[in-house]
Order: sequence, then structure tokens, then C-alpha cells
Amino acid sequence: MRFAAFAALLLGCGRLNFNEQVTGDADVDSPLADAATIAVCGNGICEGELGEMCGMCAGDCAVKTVVCGNGECQTSEDGTTCYADCGPATWPWTQEEMDLLNAVNAARTGGVTCPGDAMPRTVAAYAATTTMTLGTREMAWELVHQVFSTPNGTSCNGRTFSQREQTYGGTGGITVYGNVMDAAQAVSVWKSDSTLCPILMSAKTQATAGVAHDNGLDAWILWIK
Repeated sequence: MRFAAFAALLLGCGRLNFNEQVTGDADVDSPLADAATIAVCGNGICEGELGEMCGMCAGDCAVKTVVCGNGECQTSEDGTTCYADCGPATWPWTQEEMDLLNAVNAARTGGVTCPGDAMPRTVAAYAATTTMTLGTREMAWELVHQVFSTPNGTSCNGRTFSQREQTYGGTGGITVYGNVMDAAQAVSVWKSDSTLCPILMSAKTQATAGVAHDNGLDAWILWIK
């Protein structure tokens, strides 16, 4: 399990090896079939529609230009046109995102004694906002689907966390990543950490939760503003 305040840092780096990926049922002995169904790492082309991703082949996909596979759900891309970057077209973890925000607010209004504090602190609940939804989901999906993370929140294609904030809003946040079964466990991790707990209990007033699961990994993210 990994967790962090991605206002300052995110996670440890992870990357899978990628040589080529074959999709579909075409005859792979056919040159035309190969051209249509095989993504080759190292050819200078990011072929996210064929399963090539930045976290697997940075040499092809670590670019900021609009291309499917670079880990950024960009203009003209969505879950239908670029699953690799944007995740499912119909996000299946909406209820878990609501559960996470509810668990966060229960902690905030119920009172939490952060590590190093002598007394519990109590703050008002975060108001839910959807303005940061795309950013939280994109980050969660990059963690679990592309299996990519960095200590400072920089994405695979080189965007810093500050640049993510400029695009999606927010003034920081916290995440837990790895094998995290539910919202209560995520909040428990944040409450027990001396760096993350003050962010959990911050005086900010709005928050967006992002949750994703893939490759046996779980990502629980809270952005605040």
C-alpha cells in the first residue's frame, strides 16, 4: 500500500515492460492484419487504441501532444475513443467515490486527532464539487491501468501536479494506492499519517473524490480546493 499528499508528492514509480500487444481475431500472418492489430514499442508512434500506454512504453507515448496512450484524457478523447487514457466510458466507481467523500466528511465532522496533536480537531464537511472529477479520475486511472506513478505527482507524459491543477482545478490533495479495499480503509490510512491527516482535516471547503480499480490495484484520491 502506498499513500501520499500529492500537493507535494504522489507515489513510488512503477512501470511495466512492453514489447508488443496483439488484439482482435485477425490472421496474424497477414501483413495487413499486423498493421491493424499490433502496437510496437519503439516505433515512435503511440498506439493507445491498440493497447500501447505511456506507463509501458514511454519512448513512444511520453508526449504532451494529443495522442491516445499518453496518460492524459485530452480534448476530443473520452472512454469510447481512448480507453487507455480516460478509462471506462461509463465510470463504474461513482458510488465508491460518493462513499469516499462521505467517509471523509464523517471523519471531519466527528473529530480526528492527527498524529502529533494533543487534541482532536473538528471541521465542517467538504462540499462535493464535480469541477475536478476528470482530473481525479484520470489520475486514478493512470495509477491502476497504466501502472505509473512518481514521487512528485508528475504524470508519465511529463505534466507536473501543478499543471494538472491548472487544467482541472484544486489546491492539492491526498491519495492511497495499492490494495485498499474500501473507503473506510482509505480514510483510516490518511488519519494515521502525520502529513496526510492535516490535509484530510484542512480548512478548505470543497472536494472531489476519484476511485479506480484495475490490474489488482486500487486508487482512492481526494482533491480539495
